This record gives sequence, structure tokens and C-alpha cells, in this order.
Amino acid sequence: MNILLILIGLIIGLALGRLLWHKGSNLSAANAALQARKEAGKAKVLQLFSSTKPEISNNDVEQSLGVSNATATNYLTELEAEGKLVQLGGEDGRAVRYRLNA
Repeated sequence: MNILLILIGLIIGLALGRLLWHKGSNLSAANAALQARKEAGKAKVLQLFSSTKPEISNNDVEQSLGVSNATATNYLTELEAEGKLVQLGGEDGRAVRYRLNA
């Protein structure tokens, strides 16, 4: 009887382990897709700069990319942290603008 319980427990454990293993690989694929989408968005932000538009705002990013205020802020903050953008104006608010880091 004890051997039967051990075998049942082993089978259930292996089944759960396999299920969790596959679920984890799906999560990593989903995370990779999200990361790729974020990097594409940040690349689009950098494309907004031109000789006629040397500075952009959060609103410019929102409207041009069709993203939320929070997403635009995240893109700009990450690009600034990466050293690709320089923030001009105040710490936050309507007066903040960004330019490419020379």
C-alpha cells in the first residue's frame, strides 16, 4: 500500500513539474515579446527627432506613437537613463522637453 502511494505521489509530482516547466517557458517567451515591443517603441521615439524638431515632449510621444501617458513617460525615462536623451526644463510637468544627447 505504501509503495502505491509513493508511486501516485511521484506521478503527480512529475506531472506538476512538467506543467510548471512549460508554463515558465511560455512566460519567458511572453517577456521577450514585451521587451521587443518596448525596444521598438523606444526606437520610434528616437525617430521623432529631426533637424526641424530637435526637442520633443511627452505629449509628442503619446500622439505620434498612439501610446498612453505612462508608456510615453517610461520610454523617455529609459532613454534618458541609457544616456540617449537629455531632459530640458523642470523635473516634471508640461515644461519638460527632451533632446538627443550629443
